[in-house]
Amino acid sequence: LSLSLISQDTVSDLSIMPGAFPSSFGGSTAAITSIETRDGNRVRPTGRVGTGIITTNGVVDGPLAGNRGAWLLSGRTSYADYVERLVRKITGTATKDDSELNFSDASFNVNYDLSPTMNVGIRSVFGVFGGNQGKANREKNKDDPDAIDTFDSRNHLLNVRLSYAPSSTVVATVRGFLTRGKYRVSDLPGRTLDSDDRTQYGVRSDLSLQAGRSNTVELGIYERIMQAKKVSISYRTSAPRFFENFDRSASESAIYIQDMWKVEPIRLSVTAGGRLERNTLTRETSAMPRLALTWRSPGAIVF
Repeated sequence: LSLSLISQDTVSDLSIMPGAFPSSFGGSTAAITSIETRDGNRVRPTGRVGTGIITTNGVVDGPLAGNRGAWLLSGRTSYADYVERLVRKITGTATKDDSELNFSDASFNVNYDLSPTMNVGIRSVFGVFGGNQGKANREKNKDDPDAIDTFDSRNHLLNVRLSYAPSSTVVATVRGFLTRGKYRVSDLPGRTLDSDDRTQYGVRSDLSLQAGRSNTVELGIYERIMQAKKVSISYRTSAPRFFENFDRSASESAIYIQDMWKVEPIRLSVTAGGRLERNTLTRETSAMPRLALTWRSPGAIVF
């Protein structure tokens, strides 16, 4: 019940890494999609507004005073239900009270140079997605106690980052993060059919060392707390029937190290590393080695 939390206007880089993806990423055994959001520009204030069939969006950004940082604001809103109503009106299938669907989100990003070698940044994204079945469908489904009447989904992402680069060969980053996702589905009398409340928060620290022209070492730690509440109910029996009903919390800890070595004369790069994770919910400790070899032929083929 959620649409994209990341607006395309705020993305600077998107990478899909199959196979032996870097050890700094965990929680997957197949592939990783990495999205980097961009900072505001430090040249001059700029803005852009766009519209389409589904959403209208806008973004503005610019430098902070003294050019010691930048800011960025963006927002999106949908009017899909209005387009749907227009189509129904043109085709003669419209009713006075059709179902509704609404989506909107907003984000902001501020980064500031505390010194020539240290930068602090705050990023936040908040989105809502909801709707209802409308008067016509309420009348049609009035005898179905499990018919969905309304739904509401809210998602929030907050990230605080501190970066320190004392030289061109050393970069250290510490991040604190919080994600919150909450949705509720209700029937016509307003009773809960399905609800989910999930929260994650934690911290990660990464260190990158350039050991010579052809060797880069990365290492870091990751710690997060996960909390989840879930209820799923049916009212088609005399007593409500629970399909799901739980309230659990758990923690996940991880450490990783990785070494990338490039041999330029033969166009070969070797990336080797490993990640160790501990999950208190499953009581599992997982060791995940990584090895990737890349060779660029003199032509256009990469192995």
